[in-house]
Amino acid sequence: MNIDLIDTHCHLGALDAEEADRVVNDAKLASVNRMVCIGAGDGADSARHSVALAERNPAVWASVGIHPHDADKAQLSDVASLLTHPRVVALGECGLDYFRDWSPVEDQRRLFRESITLAHQFGKKLIIHCRAAEDETLTTLREMEADKIGGVFHCFSGDVSFAERVLEIGFHISITGTVTFKNAEKLRDVVRFVPLDRLMLETDTPYMAPEPYRGTPSEPKHVFEIARKVAMVRDDSIANIAAQTTANAVRFFGL
Repeated sequence: MNIDLIDTHCHLGALDAEEADRVVNDAKLASVNRMVCIGAGDGADSARHSVALAERNPAVWASVGIHPHDADKAQLSDVASLLTHPRVVALGECGLDYFRDWSPVEDQRRLFRESITLAHQFGKKLIIHCRAAEDETLTTLREMEADKIGGVFHCFSGDVSFAERVLEIGFHISITGTVTFKNAEKLRDVVRFVPLDRLMLETDTPYMAPEPYRGTPSEPKHVFEIARKVAMVRDDSIANIAAQTTANAVRFFGL
């Protein structure tokens, strides 16, 4: 079976060169041939590390941004210059997280708006992190005309109603290994609902490894298991799920 998958959201920037090479090679053995390494999550360092990884590995592209958890610790100006790099394909992850609430709300709001403005300026798609802030996240995106640049809600955890509202503004929805969890029927309902041309797959490595790897660090190779579950949920073939979600990712990120 000829399958070509893309991990649209993985955090590989903290790995040393040897470990990163192993992870990428293992992913290719599982038909995951391309990866988007997220340059957000450790202040500005994550962005620089992700770009460096993408520079030396043709299977890897990068995003850059400041995670909402770091809204009071880092400035978007610290990574803005990287948005012109040819291996950088998106801005993020960015957004609002009122669940963890690890940085002040006002700092998160400021950073989110600055991120959308910068995405407009550089013509980059947005990778959205949203937890316990659904209404405000959508309101902010609408007010700032983010539909004109587009984006994806990564690690989607909402219900069908929220998914419908995300689709209304032209954004994509990305599914992680949580779709394989026993108690994730709400997410499986979303997978059934979302049109296949608006769906992407990700691992959010090293988090949320799918069954049967739950409890261990996830890796990009696990996209194959996510695709397998999505195919089962949608009563489709894994070959078609792979072909469609990969085409979506290629189009979305301009790979």
